[in-house]
Amino acid sequence: MLSNVPSYGGREIKIKYVNFGGNFPTKLIIHSNFNNSKIPSNFRRYLTKFYEKSFC
Repeated sequence: MLSNVPSYGGREIKIKYVNFGGNFPTKLIIHSNFNNSKIPSNFRRYLTKFYEKSFC
């Protein structure tokens, strides 16, 4: 899935698990070792596109 995971403050961002948070629109909740506000926006965009391709 992820080959070059970005880091923040010298620590690697680790995704723990993903679960559904709603149906219409579909909402995925990603749990990681970082607070959501600290995850870089480009990585959030990457994850969004990755999961959109996986479910469509």
